[in-house]
Amino acid sequence: MRTLTSYILLTLLCLALFVPGFNTLPVVDRDGAHFGQATKQMLETGDYFKIRYQDTTRFQKPPGINWLQALSVRLTDADLQQIWAYRIPSILGALLAVLLLFSFIKPICGHGVAQWASALLAVTLLLTIEAHMAVTDTLLLATIVLMQGALWRVYLNFQTEKPPGWGWPLVFWLAMSAGFLIKGISPLIGLLTLATLALVERRWLVIRYSKPIIGVLIFILSSSWLIWVSQAEQANYLGEMITKDLWPKLISGHESHGAPPGYHLLLLVATFWPASLFLWQAGVWGIRFRKQVNITFLLAWFIPCFAFYELMPTKLPQYVLPLLPALAVLAGYAIQRAEQSPITGKHWVWLRFLYVLWGLFSIGLAGSLVTLPVFIEGHWFVSAVIAGSATVIMVIIALIAVFNRYFKVAALTVILSTLAIYPPTWHITLPNLKQIWLTEKIIEHLNIHAVTEQLTDDHPLIAIGYREPSLTFRLGTYQVRYIADDHALTFLQNQSPEFVLITQALWQPLQAQLPNFVILDKWQGLHYSKGRRVTLLLLHNQAHAHE
Repeated sequence: MRTLTSYILLTLLCLALFVPGFNTLPVVDRDGAHFGQATKQMLETGDYFKIRYQDTTRFQKPPGINWLQALSVRLTDADLQQIWAYRIPSILGALLAVLLLFSFIKPICGHGVAQWASALLAVTLLLTIEAHMAVTDTLLLATIVLMQGALWRVYLNFQTEKPPGWGWPLVFWLAMSAGFLIKGISPLIGLLTLATLALVERRWLVIRYSKPIIGVLIFILSSSWLIWVSQAEQANYLGEMITKDLWPKLISGHESHGAPPGYHLLLLVATFWPASLFLWQAGVWGIRFRKQVNITFLLAWFIPCFAFYELMPTKLPQYVLPLLPALAVLAGYAIQRAEQSPITGKHWVWLRFLYVLWGLFSIGLAGSLVTLPVFIEGHWFVSAVIAGSATVIMVIIALIAVFNRYFKVAALTVILSTLAIYPPTWHITLPNLKQIWLTEKIIEHLNIHAVTEQLTDDHPLIAIGYREPSLTFRLGTYQVRYIADDHALTFLQNQSPEFVLITQALWQPLQAQLPNFVILDKWQGLHYSKGRRVTLLLLHNQAHAHE
């Protein structure tokens, strides 16, 4: 009964955090819009082995997320341009990851550790963000938790010298295969963890316990989708994924996402927030008890993969998401067993200092939540004030609790406070920051002038200076065409399109040479993908006035 209650409470917590905003938040650029558009084109064409954005093949990622999104759209019978249906797999992936973590930890680490770890994972800022996007990361996380949970069981069998059996090794390799279909990074995490355990134990027998020969065969057979998509695109899909996506990330800061080593470590305060209050305890617990079997496995899961991400030139915050469950379990241990192994001496001095830093960061975040609507929209949002106030109250109570060593009280405060922070932010504040949703403003202004209904595949809207995939998703696959800035003048003179969307900065030096084009509408917004305000113009070609 106690276990069932925990599953119910965790499910309710996840739904309360992940569902608000999923149907009110507009399409988010760029990854969510790219994935959604590729899925939409699958549904439009009926060809599920071509992963494309307009006419460009998306070799960056496997098709697993697109297939699941397509299934979600079909089952909900949603309009193809409604992004909420594409987000359902992300919500379910996040929920499944949390429940799977609890399921694996409970018999291994105890009910208390499992409860704290799973709840802390659920409330982390990074997981909550990814659950609201139509992207791969939460589903990948679910497969990673399943894969690593199975490997954990294999490792425990090795430690107790029990016969390895076939069940958990098969789950390990099947989960790895499923993760590869979703994003492609799961083999790195699983095999790196396995190799680290073998090095720590100095016995390669631990690898034999995972049934590597049959596992590799399962992985190869389950990767037959590579043949289908390669045939559909008449290309080596795996080779293209490596050369166009993976390799550029390994050799340089791909697509301007470079950062020095230490980036992910510093960012853990934010990505693991508000559970990052317990980062130091988790680290101390891991070092102090590193020779315990369970702690050894968690460190083998976290440290080598985290080091790999730190050494990669390309860095994005979501890269560390598959490692956060290990960190959450270490934090769960530190919270549940704080009385049995209290932190004292210099560790406690550092701990109090880091508590203060966490509090300052959280107060800064609260201030950002409250002032963001003022900065963008020019007035206060009640929802933002509620979320900011809840954050401040959380900081005060949590810091008082941890300074007095009431770690469970602090953990409960952190978890429950997110129920007053995340839902109003996702459901009300962010959707109503109208200035940042440029695509929605574009659609609004196009509709004012009845432009949308005049667009066709043969006569699309020409976009210059604004090429976000959300516009393709909302307008239609071929009802918008993007022209490079340096080709704008030649194209407009030679092709003479009827409607043009262009930034004011690009239009000013061109207008004298294009007398037929007049400004039909003008508006401003915040281009969050580029971090600056822009003025957009809707132009109409007078040469089409009498057609």
